[in-house]
Amino acid sequence: WPPHRSLEEHFATEARRLADEAGPSEQADAGLGIKMIRLADTEPALRTAWLMACDQVERELAGVIATRLKAVGRNSEA
Repeated sequence: WPPHRSLEEHFATEARRLADEAGPSEQADAGLGIKMIRLADTEPALRTAWLMACDQVERELAGVIATRLKAVGRNSEA
């Protein structure tokens, strides 16, 4: 996530890139991922694993965002 790009711009750029560059294997993986997310609604063990993974990612993302916000705060004070 380049510092000069907003999170929204980065997601949009990456989504376009993945759509353009994804081969059959990557497309199949994305489809399986979507099915797994859907199954989490009815499979408690899968839902537990999914929530644990999301929690870990959220903690890591919070650190990234905090770092970015501190950098923006320093730049705006200068």
